Amino acid sequence: MKFIMEQQLNVLKDTYTVTDEAGNLVSQINSKVISLHRKRFIRDASGNVIFIIKGKLVDILPTYYILDANEREIGKAKKKFNPRAHFKLELGGEKYNVQGTMFRRSYRISGANGEIGTIHKDGFRMFKDKYEIEVNQKNDVFKLILMTSIVDMLYFNGKRSHD
Repeated sequence: MKFIMEQQLNVLKDTYTVTDEAGNLVSQINSKVISLHRKRFIRDASGNVIFIIKGKLVDILPTYYILDANEREIGKAKKKFNPRAHFKLELGGEKYNVQGTMFRRSYRISGANGEIGTIHKDGFRMFKDKYEIEVNQKNDVFKLILMTSIVDMLYFNGKRSHD
């Protein structure tokens, strides 16, 4: 199953929409452009919060905490010191490995039972970022949306890449 996560132009908010192959809205992601806590909200198509990603103010190697809708910590993602894009994610007791290419355009996500999906960043967008998400199992859709959002925050600072 393929999904598209695309940044929407907005001056006050960093906003993304996620659609399926038919163009149906699956998720909305938003955060304030200027925020001390670097919070990003992942919502379903109805606007209900599924995950909140919260970063620390100061980090040598960035760590993001994953919260549920009630702001209880349910996981974290930590960047690894590695020339390639690489981070580990723990979510609800399950561990995932997110391994990217040298140029940080493609990522493979694997868990205890093997690969669960891939993420590809469209590198030729001038003013807004776009990611293609391929999910192997339907029940992993929001996990992959979460991981794509973390990739954006870790490697592209949640901003337009201008490349």
